[in-house]
Amino acid sequence: MSLNDSRVVCGAFTKGRSSSFKLNGILRSMVPYLVFAHLVLSFIWVETGANPADYPSRFNPIPPPLPCPMWLRSFGMGIRRNIGWELFAGSARLTSAHIHAGIHMLDPVDIIYGSDVLSPNIDDTILMRLLLWLWMAPPGGSFSPLRNLDHGGPLRPRGNPQGDESNWEIARGNQLWRRALELAHTCLSLGIFFFIEHPRGSKAWQLPETRRLMNRPGVFLAEVHWCMYDENRVGDPNKKPTRVLTSAPWFKKLVRVCDRSHHHGPPLRGK
Repeated sequence: MSLNDSRVVCGAFTKGRSSSFKLNGILRSMVPYLVFAHLVLSFIWVETGANPADYPSRFNPIPPPLPCPMWLRSFGMGIRRNIGWELFAGSARLTSAHIHAGIHMLDPVDIIYGSDVLSPNIDDTILMRLLLWLWMAPPGGSFSPLRNLDHGGPLRPRGNPQGDESNWEIARGNQLWRRALELAHTCLSLGIFFFIEHPRGSKAWQLPETRRLMNRPGVFLAEVHWCMYDENRVGDPNKKPTRVLTSAPWFKKLVRVCDRSHHHGPPLRGK
């Protein structure tokens, strides 16, 4: 059925009559069933981009749900506040930047603020479906390739990104990373956009559980260079190539990579 045909059907069935003789015949044949069963038909137009049934028929993965449009919210559907939340927040610069721009944010979560990302309260807040997006930047720590320069050798040798969990630092790093993946899966099931940020060379991208999340429909990995964003930094910025795993399709428009129009500061360690 073409786009115009679909609109004609929706319009005719909603109005109850049509200028088309054939359509009127179909509508009249339905009258006894509707009258005796006390039924009322109601149709709403769903565009192709928001119809998940269209994607499998075209052999494409089903994308995550789109935010409910404002006109539909006026009928009480899909009500959700446009709230962002930053976990593993560190200095919480993302939170402060959004608040400065007039965007409502929940209090950042990090151990330095007395809050724990492992708390069940995190799950409860997400399940309330008030969030529009969730940003997570688990600590790099043992995942960094710079740890290959340690005197005791690499914490996560080639071919073994999980490392030896008898080492408390590796076990803690794995725990926090898996927590981020767990919350990302929850967000996907609820139609909440998620972001997971980590250095480009992090061994966390090689973990099997990370690969499983990457392979879910609507999830993609983007490379970002933060030197293209920090315009107010004093001194030369570090290139700091990082990767962001996300379910937000509009994030692609925000991605920037270094255009070499500026000088970079010296690396803190390694090359």
